[in-house]
Amino acid sequence: MTSTAMAAGATRGAGQVITYVDGGSNTWAQAQTLTSSQTTGSAFGNDVDMNSADSSIVVGAPATRNDAQNQTVGAAHFYTLTAGVAWFPQGPLLRGDGTSEFFGWSVATSTFPYVVVGAPSSSFGSVQLRGRVYTFQYDSTANSWVSRGSGTAVVGDDASDNLGISVDISDDSSTMVAGASGHSSFTGACYIYTWSGNDWTRASKFIGSSAQENFGASVKILNSDGSFIAVGGWKYETVKGLVQVYQRQSDGSYAAYGGPIIGGVSDQIGRPNTITGSVSGGVPTVVLSTAQGSVNTYTYNTSLSKWELTAQTLNSGFSDSPALSGSPNLGKLTGGSQKDNAAVIYSLS
Repeated sequence: MTSTAMAAGATRGAGQVITYVDGGSNTWAQAQTLTSSQTTGSAFGNDVDMNSADSSIVVGAPATRNDAQNQTVGAAHFYTLTAGVAWFPQGPLLRGDGTSEFFGWSVATSTFPYVVVGAPSSSFGSVQLRGRVYTFQYDSTANSWVSRGSGTAVVGDDASDNLGISVDISDDSSTMVAGASGHSSFTGACYIYTWSGNDWTRASKFIGSSAQENFGASVKILNSDGSFIAVGGWKYETVKGLVQVYQRQSDGSYAAYGGPIIGGVSDQIGRPNTITGSVSGGVPTVVLSTAQGSVNTYTYNTSLSKWELTAQTLNSGFSDSPALSGSPNLGKLTGGSQKDNAAVIYSLS
């Protein structure tokens, strides 16, 4: 979601994604409904990402079946905006190499047409449930999607890591982050990669701080070059949850930027798709939702070396954590609830 367009996914039935455009006068107008060709059970809309230019959407459908063998293989659908009015598929469906790996559980796209797809149940190399992340680029000559890099560089280190449960890519396509919330009996981890020119190179790996934290359940790159990244672990301290921000260092590795943001009792901050934010003047702002339906904005106070609430706490009215998209710098924020089957949009005033 940006300042002029928005997409919301719903996985009930065959699944669908509804797109909206800015209708002016503080209104949003429904533009188009995108659906899967599989009539039932594809989980189309399980995850959705729109690039910052409002020109493309990628939609995950991790339960899509292979028609020939009727096996669950997963898929991702990519759409481009044509003539500013209609969304059309670009290229064929994106597919993984295996079955039952939940390819399309998480998806992300950058302004240049690169796509990142998580397959958290992949057992690549016979390592059970290690998880895998695929990256693709579009070949306009062949009208096809081709692997960006070796295709084997981004896999979980250990069995049951579930790498790819969450993914994001920077706007300039140079940095990628993936969550592995199953790592070490659900302590969780995140893996950060940078593009070397011909493949992905791991820059850093961070592991959660406590047992069954589910660290890496959510990840979010906060700025265009990927120098600030936020990672959530929603089961920290009996579902208070936490979010830790990391900053790129001069040697290309990452280090914690300040301490973690820790939720209140049962807030469950850091759940999937519940983190967004931006960076202004080298200082990050993080927007988080809670299990009570509230939305909180934090900015790091460099003088006091701590995170501070810096905007009004928003009450979405939802009965669960809203999925968030948008940027404080753009002045618009959207929150959606699958449980409540609704979305809410906020404008900065």
